[in-house]
Amino acid sequence: MGSWKILPLLLGLGLALAPQISVAQTVEELEQQASSAEEVKNYEEAANIWRSLIQRDRNNS
Repeated sequence: MGSWKILPLLLGLGLALAPQISVAQTVEELEQQASSAEEVKNYEEAANIWRSLIQRDRNNS
């Protein structure tokens, strides 16, 4: 019965952390896409991706 009291806490914590984790993955995926675009000399596409990353978080560019 005691484990039922902690379940809502764990679920709430999981929901609070999920958006941060998914954003981090998205940033990593975009960085990989930008690097891949640079490797195939698609500099315009790479620049667009890098710009979108900078706009997301101007303090962490």
